[in-house]
Amino acid sequence: MMEFINKKLKALIPAGLFTVVYMLSFILLEHWNRSSYIYTNLPIDEMIPFIPAFVVPYLFWFVYIIGGFAYILLCDEDKLKWAYYYLFTGMAICIVIYFIWPNAQNLRVSLDDTKLFQHIIGFIYREDTSTNVCPSIHVYNSIMMCYVLNKTDFFRKHTSCYILNILICISICLSTLLIKQHALLDDVFAIILCLIVWLVYKYVLHIENK
Repeated sequence: MMEFINKKLKALIPAGLFTVVYMLSFILLEHWNRSSYIYTNLPIDEMIPFIPAFVVPYLFWFVYIIGGFAYILLCDEDKLKWAYYYLFTGMAICIVIYFIWPNAQNLRVSLDDTKLFQHIIGFIYREDTSTNVCPSIHVYNSIMMCYVLNKTDFFRKHTSCYILNILICISICLSTLLIKQHALLDDVFAIILCLIVWLVYKYVLHIENK
């Protein structure tokens, strides 16, 4: 039993080290008051409705990512390196982009604090600034986690879980737009980044064959 636990903890070391470096970098960015920002919102973003209830899938992202890693670690550890490569590479690229290309969005709406969902969104707005938004890490990680989970043996064998996983991913991605936490361009750039990272790892570095 102890050998099993030690093996799993050892497998988590890369994730722990990366998380520390990533969080320190992101906190630095969040507290760095730039002289100017490039705003990513476009006229089309004004046409996207504000739907407070979508704060639920937005927050479920944390459960989805942590739970996804936990499932892969415990049930299909061979895919853990895929999760590390795909998710951490994109997150690192996003941090570099934020450093060299200060970006933001100004889509946030006035909120009624007496309504539960809007109260929660207000907390998110206060804790997470509207800067460093493009590409959207929320969207990037959701898509990559969805991909890796659907490559595990369990999800490949159970069509209902496979489809549910995709629907959860889509709902999280939509939530970033529908609570005005991201502009459409942020999500589009995240999808493009997913495609680039996936192509490089799968067809250039052949990570899925190792």
